[in-house]
Amino acid sequence: RQGVYHRSAEGFVVDAHGNQLLGQGGPLQIPETGSVLVDADGGFTVDGELVDTIDLVRVEDPRVLEKMGNSLLRIRPGADAQTLPAEDSTVEQGFLEAANVNVVSEMVNMIEAMRAFEAYQKMISGSFEQDKKAIAEIGAPR
Repeated sequence: RQGVYHRSAEGFVVDAHGNQLLGQGGPLQIPETGSVLVDADGGFTVDGELVDTIDLVRVEDPRVLEKMGNSLLRIRPGADAQTLPAEDSTVEQGFLEAANVNVVSEMVNMIEAMRAFEAYQKMISGSFEQDKKAIAEIGAPR
């Protein structure tokens, strides 16, 4: 899911943390020079020659997966899980998964909610002061 990859000094395709992208033949390795294209099936083509294909897999029971942070999942050690070919999956070169939240609009919503809260708080405080004043005046001897 986190699709920012680059070529390491050793020629492996890695993410920002140095984790290697796995191809069907093991860690995916590409030559130092050449034009790299990735097709919808995850095939890495360098100068028109297929080098390897990303190993796109799924597990039948997602409960065997554990989060490792940084958008990474792994099969829990000791779990009895088989990987199956991922169906209906595509790879898009040059695209990143977008967040499902618009930070600017959510910040505006949060500020509006905070201002509304402050206004209600002042209104309740004013009502409380009026109640105190009314009680003091009604209960005062004449």
